[in-house]
Amino acid sequence: MQHEWFKHDRFGLQFSVGTLPHDKVMKAIELYGTVVKPAVDKALA
Repeated sequence: MQHEWFKHDRFGLQFSVGTLPHDKVMKAIELYGTVVKPAVDKALA
């Protein structure tokens, strides 16, 4: 609903990586770009 009102066109992602191994951090970033972002784009199309 906020997207309809404000027409957001950016998303800031921030998460703590202090206790995560580097490979898991990189996998999380990869999944955001390859799974989450396309799904959001499709839902908002």
